[in-house]
Amino acid sequence: MLESGAGPWLTFESPAIPDRWFVHSVFDHRAHRALACVACHAGVSESRRTADVLLPGIQSCRACHSGDGGARTSCVECHEYHQWTRERDLDGPLTFGDLGLEIRPAP
Repeated sequence: MLESGAGPWLTFESPAIPDRWFVHSVFDHRAHRALACVACHAGVSESRRTADVLLPGIQSCRACHSGDGGARTSCVECHEYHQWTRERDLDGPLTFGDLGLEIRPAP
């Protein structure tokens, strides 16, 4: 704990979030800084280690990120499964080939 003229400052060790949890997604706590930690992370008040896994489930996200929640609802806000910035616009009918699919007769 650090001391300042106004009182003690708390210090926190940054959590090492494994890439496997966010392989195709992004999250920025700064966008959620107006919320209390417990709004998304149940058990955070009792946690004493940064190794504790306190990731919220999708229902926690949907409380705000839904049609009625007021926050943005586009999937690509958090999930970047496709490099959509590199994809071309379609200017005609969509085919199975456009999707990388091949149609073959049943055996």
